[in-house]
Amino acid sequence: MRHVFIVNNAAGRGKQTVLLIPRIEAYFAECGGSYEIVHTAGPGDATRLAREYVSSGEAIRLYACGGDGTLHEVVNGAVGYPNVEVGCFPCGSGNDYVASFGSAEAFLDVAGQVKGDSVEVDLMRTDGMWSVNQCSMGFDAAVADNVRLFKSKPLVSGSMAYLLSIFYTFLGKLGHEMTVTVDNGEPIRGDFLFAIAAKGQYQGGGIRSAPDADPTSRRLNLMLVRAVSHGRFLKLLPLYRKGTHTAASDVVTSVSARRIAVQASEELPVVMDGEIVRRCAITTEVVEKGLRFILPACLTKEKKPLARPVAAR
Repeated sequence: MRHVFIVNNAAGRGKQTVLLIPRIEAYFAECGGSYEIVHTAGPGDATRLAREYVSSGEAIRLYACGGDGTLHEVVNGAVGYPNVEVGCFPCGSGNDYVASFGSAEAFLDVAGQVKGDSVEVDLMRTDGMWSVNQCSMGFDAAVADNVRLFKSKPLVSGSMAYLLSIFYTFLGKLGHEMTVTVDNGEPIRGDFLFAIAAKGQYQGGGIRSAPDADPTSRRLNLMLVRAVSHGRFLKLLPLYRKGTHTAASDVVTSVSARRIAVQASEELPVVMDGEIVRRCAITTEVVEKGLRFILPACLTKEKKPLARPVAAR
């Protein structure tokens, strides 16, 4: 098995990657094995590198060393190749996908990752792009887009940047006209704050936006929130952070689906695992067992994972 670490030094201002690389080198110096550390040069480079490595056909593990955006790029380069397993060293500001499985600290353990098993997880396909965590349209995506205004500020963490962006975006328009179609059901029309198609539970550096999502459920979770007044929004925000907002059933809808289509009356931000585009309409479908994702050994041996482990090759 070949181990390739794709490192994004820009993620999380490089704080974790500076510490991670010596630990990788020390592990393989002591334990042996085939490994390589490569660095990205800019946006999209992790996808290019991943595709180059998996196209060789050899059994390989690719580790995305960065944030959710780095993982998103590596996944998009690895999809469709049966010889690859993908892991994540959460070195970014958000690190939300791994939170659905366990603590970020567990995923920063080099020995645990190399010795860990992979599990079959689902993917989301949205208009030709692949995601593992969440695809959101509306207010949530606008928040993710505006995070860039705060991430560069000194002493502002990833979660703090997200909260600051929430309040910044809160000052603008809260709701948008949308038509949401779940599978082949009747369209749901209304003024909505946002619509999320989710496989993972967290976004924004630990905000539990989709508590009913499961990376291995073979279904998507739709989190649909109707537009509310600014006062009601402020009351819902603490619940949203904890993942207890589903109790507000008069404005929050959470259902499972295989396909979710959203049509907006205007072009809106759409965020897919940290990657932001603008669209008037999106369609997201679940792709069952689309990826083998590596879980650290402590999560597969000490806890029941969300999926059945697949033996490492």
